[in-house]
Amino acid sequence: MRRSTGALLGAAAAAAGAVAIARREVARNRRDAEELMAREGATLPGGRVITVHSPDGASIHAEVYGPEQAPTIVLVHGWTCSIRLWHHQVGALASAHRVVVYDKRGHGRTPRPESGDYSLDAQADELAAVLRALVPAGRRAVIAGHSMGAMTIAALAERDSTCLHERAAAIAMINTGVGDLVSESLVVRGADRFGVLGERVGAMILTSRAPLSLPESLLYPAARYVALTADAPDEAVELTAEMARLCHPETRAGCAESMTRMELYEALESIELPAVVVAGELDKLTPPVHSRRLAEELGGPAEVVELEGVGHMASLEAPERISAILRDLAARHLGAERPVAVS
Repeated sequence: MRRSTGALLGAAAAAAGAVAIARREVARNRRDAEELMAREGATLPGGRVITVHSPDGASIHAEVYGPEQAPTIVLVHGWTCSIRLWHHQVGALASAHRVVVYDKRGHGRTPRPESGDYSLDAQADELAAVLRALVPAGRRAVIAGHSMGAMTIAALAERDSTCLHERAAAIAMINTGVGDLVSESLVVRGADRFGVLGERVGAMILTSRAPLSLPESLLYPAARYVALTADAPDEAVELTAEMARLCHPETRAGCAESMTRMELYEALESIELPAVVVAGELDKLTPPVHSRRLAEELGGPAEVVELEGVGHMASLEAPERISAILRDLAARHLGAERPVAVS
């Protein structure tokens, strides 16, 4: 009896110690996050910081890299990410291109909107504001979106097709889908097995408003499993996990709610632009089936590129391939631009 009691007390003490360690690690993570968010200036050296205002009054943190007269590439990050998602592409492209990046509402250095509106319509209005402010008048850009960033491009096509076609010469849609996200997700495995109930459970998981306060020992493996692959570089895993941890639960849940309700296949038909659709062979969040259907529905010529051994974070897992795709799009579609009338 005494041995049993002692064992129980020992186990309880060990559990309490583990909880205390986890709490200290969470507190340190929060301090690190606060310090990171307090930093000023551009994300990478040489960037010019610009504030753009969305139609609903939200302030958008944007950065511009490279020569002002160079062909423009606009990069739109996805859910729970920030400008830092694109640091490889900015570094690779900015010497010969004008690279525009921005933090979506509630992400990175862009504050959460007072309206609490995280709808894809609001995100489309943000993108339109960035394009009008930062794509020089009379010129077009290559616009690339990752995950929710590509969904935003589709939402803009539905909401303001004229703006998209006046400001874009070609698009890249990376690791994305525009409908049926929960039912096709390989993370929420029960969705396809349990039909509507499975989809509801999957949506609940994705839209949780609980803080992402896991210790690194749990957060990093979770990020690797959900968003990357077993062979992904540690740096990619750590950055993915850190961006997710810094994303406020309200932002994370609000955007997820918008994505789980999304149905934008009809909007794709109105996009009459050349497109490259990039899929990760091992993407669990938006499996390649999404990319194939998306390419079929686009109104313009579309090429599907499936990256072998890559998960959901292609810009971090295969940075050279993504940079090469964007460089090629710019060379093909921005090399001999003619001025166009813009509103």
